Amino acid sequence: MEEEILLAPDAETYQNHCGKVNPIIVAEKLGTPLHSKQLEICKHFLRENRMDWDYYSVLAGRRFGKSFVMRIIALAELLSPAGKIAFITPTMKLAEKHFLALDRMLKKKFPELKGKYKSLKQKFTIEFEEFESILICASFDSWDERITGDGLTLIIYDEVYKAHQSPFSPIKEKEMMETLEPTLATYGNTEKGALYGKTLALGTPRGTAQSSTAGINHLMSISKDSKFRFYRGSEYTVYDNPLIPNSTIDRLKGKMSESTFNREFMVKFEDSHTSVLRNFDKQKHAVKVRQLQHLKNRDDLYLVTAYDYGQADGNAGLFALYDERIKTYYFVDGTYAKNRLTRDLYSKGISIRDSLIKEFNISESNVVYFGDPSSPELIKLGFIDYGMPIMKAKNNRKEGFDCLNEHLEGTPDVISTIYIDESLDEVIRQWEFAQFKEINGTVSNNYNRDSMETHFEFVDTARYIVYTFDKYIRKNTILVA
Repeated sequence: MEEEILLAPDAETYQNHCGKVNPIIVAEKLGTPLHSKQLEICKHFLRENRMDWDYYSVLAGRRFGKSFVMRIIALAELLSPAGKIAFITPTMKLAEKHFLALDRMLKKKFPELKGKYKSLKQKFTIEFEEFESILICASFDSWDERITGDGLTLIIYDEVYKAHQSPFSPIKEKEMMETLEPTLATYGNTEKGALYGKTLALGTPRGTAQSSTAGINHLMSISKDSKFRFYRGSEYTVYDNPLIPNSTIDRLKGKMSESTFNREFMVKFEDSHTSVLRNFDKQKHAVKVRQLQHLKNRDDLYLVTAYDYGQADGNAGLFALYDERIKTYYFVDGTYAKNRLTRDLYSKGISIRDSLIKEFNISESNVVYFGDPSSPELIKLGFIDYGMPIMKAKNNRKEGFDCLNEHLEGTPDVISTIYIDESLDEVIRQWEFAQFKEINGTVSNNYNRDSMETHFEFVDTARYIVYTFDKYIRKNTILVA
């Protein structure tokens, strides 16, 4: 017998109507149909798609149409019986702009609703008594005076990455999000899952990815880790708006610096002076390694493997092909897991190794192993029980990371001497976001906290591979061979 869930009248009303007002149809009624990428965003708010996520993070560049799509989603929720929306923006001036635009939409395009709602400019609220729905526009520094959060069905953060800029500190941003979101409404279950209030965080990047709560949430939203399954994430550049010709984009690009264009139109977070792999660029370094013709039908490639040990905090194995002809590393596979025994790490690593040996025709004498130098007993375990002649990696962190960055930067003749297979999502994520901890204005050699709670094992294993093989092993190994 299923447990009966008792709902308040307004909760039951919302449960019955949640997601049934289609924002796509609302946009059509306004005479401004959504373009294809705006449609992708709005589809998340249809009833059939909103059961399995709670937080939706969208990075979108200028000229994408962010404001319009947010207003459409807010309006659809306002027209849903018992919908309660908080529309929170960086400033009261922008809150007023959104309020006036929504009020204008209702007056001009929904004349049949005249007299059925109250639009209060002094409070920036729109309320339908008949629907028992309300929308409140507020700013990042006024939300606590105007919004309790109790029973909200939708929170929209507009230009959310501006929330941590002065005078609204990262601490206040965190406090706002941690106060409002846990008080979102819960309205029982359906066949597919629970109906919850939703959060839409939309904006153009500011700062580094880990400098704000919204940025950390976005990293969780694009992660494939199952523990973040209730997060959703999308990223759209100016090129994703089909209504803007490339010629217009080129003119815009010519009027600003590359860093500004990358931030404002290509939705790239800023690089930090604390970035570990400061020269890593996914667009430049991520390739389809397995489709590179010059790596096929060879018998002289090296397979270089490195292990980083741990259990509760995770352990990792990383695998790179080394092409001596062009002195280039190709990171092709990897494994990472928390709460995994070292024996299981080695078993998984051997399976990957054997597959790569077969796929790339690698001689077993050309397989090189490195292990975390701080765990000599586990290195010994790999040799005695698994027959892998694992060598202690060199552990000079500064020289090691400098070596990685030199390879990533390339030379005047080649754009890089490190590439990574584009399918290695977690490796790429760690390479992109690893940062050094800054203490009293001084950058240390220790990692800052990872939002995914790793210890950046794939950054360390990359350092073991490139620095140790390049500086200490490659010359001797290849000369002997």
